[in-house]
Amino acid sequence: MKLRITIIVILISNAIAAQQVVSIHDEAIGNQSNIYYKDVNLLLPKFEGDWIYQSDSTELKISIRRKVKYHDPSDNTYIDFLIGEYRYSKNGNEIVNTLDKLNDISLGLFNHSLYGNFITQHTKDQHIIVVKVKDWSFPYLNTLGILKLDISFPNSLIIKLIDQNAILPHKDAVRDIRIPLGTYTLRKM
Repeated sequence: MKLRITIIVILISNAIAAQQVVSIHDEAIGNQSNIYYKDVNLLLPKFEGDWIYQSDSTELKISIRRKVKYHDPSDNTYIDFLIGEYRYSKNGNEIVNTLDKLNDISLGLFNHSLYGNFITQHTKDQHIIVVKVKDWSFPYLNTLGILKLDISFPNSLIIKLIDQNAILPHKDAVRDIRIPLGTYTLRKM
């Protein structure tokens, strides 16, 4: 009987050690194994949803979802994360559309067109998260998206797209993703 209790205690101790929780507000993703990078303040759900920007000739739709306790087997970590896909149209012509990949469970976290959880600001009035924005037709391009929610603008999401100086594969290579860099204010659909 003592042996069974000892084995149970050891198993429970190992399970608890494997579930060490680190707030993503303190550290986005590290390289330690057996960690759960958790959204302890529940900030990520505020960014979830379908968002749209429209001007006279331009439309940008972004769909953002939250992944909770996603298991990364490469380093045995669990992560709370935002993923997303987008559609961009100019003058009624669809330039790029990745929305059909949003629910593709075969894609890992880093294979979505928008992904991340790096919280740079979290106050009662403002929440800012930095994500990667990819255009998979040009995978060498690295674009950062700064997502901002501000209580002064309810039901609005501001995204600023910033170039990260990609290493181009040749001198005539495309230099920017198909969504023009800049700042967009989207409203929740």
